Amino acid sequence: MNKSGTFPGERNLNGAVAGAIKSNNLSGNNFYIRKAEISVTDRNITNRFNASIKFRKPDSMLVSIKSLIGIEAGRMLLTGDTVIINDRVNKKMIRGNTERLGRKYGIDPSLIFALLGDFIISNNDEKRPINCVNGFYRDNFIINDKRVEYVVDCRRGKITNAYFEGTLTTGNITIIYGKFKRMDGLFIPEEIIMKDDLSDLGINIKINSLEVGWNGRIEFIPGSGYDVVNLK
Repeated sequence: MNKSGTFPGERNLNGAVAGAIKSNNLSGNNFYIRKAEISVTDRNITNRFNASIKFRKPDSMLVSIKSLIGIEAGRMLLTGDTVIINDRVNKKMIRGNTERLGRKYGIDPSLIFALLGDFIISNNDEKRPINCVNGFYRDNFIINDKRVEYVVDCRRGKITNAYFEGTLTTGNITIIYGKFKRMDGLFIPEEIIMKDDLSDLGINIKINSLEVGWNGRIEFIPGSGYDVVNLK
């Protein structure tokens, strides 16, 4: 980012290194997504709900899922390598480490920010040179032994498309980002579409309210009398 808080134009980004794109990552800041509308479609059945996400650097995140009328169905706390999930529907508290979360549910916490439009790469790839062609930078990376392909808008320094290699059970994931909004010097996608090529699963996310530089606290209150389930 330059002194004015805007991302360099395409001429400056072309020939820079991939690590420069990370300066436009949402996860470089504390933030609070107060409301995101989410619709999940699977086998022609669509479920809609709202979510909020609180994040404090370096690694504390609280995700809350609510029905459209505001009743909380569950919440998930991620801190470092620990995950705790309050399942209010089934009265269970699920806990374990993020590695087990990935094995059991196919959820890689390190890639949650990629869903929000962050450019996630390994430290070894940060010095890879950028080559913009027709205004876009396309490149492949390896993250946790899986291939990831990004398409980056060189003018904004922001991902427009991402492809994540899956497994035999999860399939390959394609994410499309749109309706970018500038906020506190960052370009944030307000609309996100995710598709799984192995199933009919599709997820649409619309971010309605976001505060960058949020200074609140993250609090997680375990459910009283819930059954405790340890991730294995």
